[in-house]
Amino acid sequence: MKRLAIHLICSLAIFSAITNAQEVKGAAERAEALRVVNVWLDSVQAYQHIPAISAGVVVGDDLVWSKGFGTIDARHTVAATPQTIYSICSISKLFTSIALMQLNEAGKVRLDDPITNYLPWATVEPAANSGPVTLRGLLTHSSGMPRESEFPYWTGPDFVFPTREEIRAKIATQSALYPAGSYFQYSNLGLTLVGETVAAVSGKPYTDYVQANVLAPIGLNDTRTVMPMELYGKRLAVGYGALKRDGTRDLLKPFNARGLAPAAGYTSTVEEPRQVRLLAVPCSALRPDKRPEGFHIARDATRPVHGPRLEDQLGTWF
Repeated sequence: MKRLAIHLICSLAIFSAITNAQEVKGAAERAEALRVVNVWLDSVQAYQHIPAISAGVVVGDDLVWSKGFGTIDARHTVAATPQTIYSICSISKLFTSIALMQLNEAGKVRLDDPITNYLPWATVEPAANSGPVTLRGLLTHSSGMPRESEFPYWTGPDFVFPTREEIRAKIATQSALYPAGSYFQYSNLGLTLVGETVAAVSGKPYTDYVQANVLAPIGLNDTRTVMPMELYGKRLAVGYGALKRDGTRDLLKPFNARGLAPAAGYTSTVEEPRQVRLLAVPCSALRPDKRPEGFHIARDATRPVHGPRLEDQLGTWF
């Protein structure tokens, strides 16, 4: 019995020593990897003449490293940090999709209903032999909808985005590109209509619903549906155009996505708690037992559709 006890103690000691050695080795390897990341990003920012970069490394649920490079203001005096606010543009679609799926889970919308059940004005000239445009089709970019509302808002120097009212007035003059459910066609207009559905069904302005039901419950206090212009050049990074032959970039005017906010209007930071996890995994990984209190996401989010699955699209674009 004594020999067994001694053998057990020795075995535990050896196991503990091996585990500790592995942990030390793992920590050293991670530290070295992060040093490489730091040097690499520093060089990328310098050699590609990128005015500012804020980056983070996530391991599991933890942000283990974050840093800013360059400057965020027009005079190049305010250093970029992990708290710098940037436009996250199409990542906005993630939050809009979650909002719609919450309403689906609550039984207030059905994904295979025609969009006109909720937005009677959202009609385009259909393609030949097309079925109805559905919410599922909009979420998966397979509705056949045009990529954009018919305004030149991605064109400088002013980047004038349409209002919700202008989008409504123009959509009836637009035509579908393909029969619904037949092809993948990325569409900012489609996710804008998803945001409009959230507002129509919830009875609340889109921003108010998302803030109360998506952003606040998961602690995204520094994520917004708009550009916080009061922080422009202070915490909100100014924008620049493409690299020119002389190695410089033109300063661009900030844009207000207005009616396109559900598809492209959000801003956020590297260090927003939990956002890094949301962006790193598909919606199917947000299991009920892992959700923060007050946060809901639909069980039906990953059911197969005609073509790509919703979880594939959420994972592809973010």
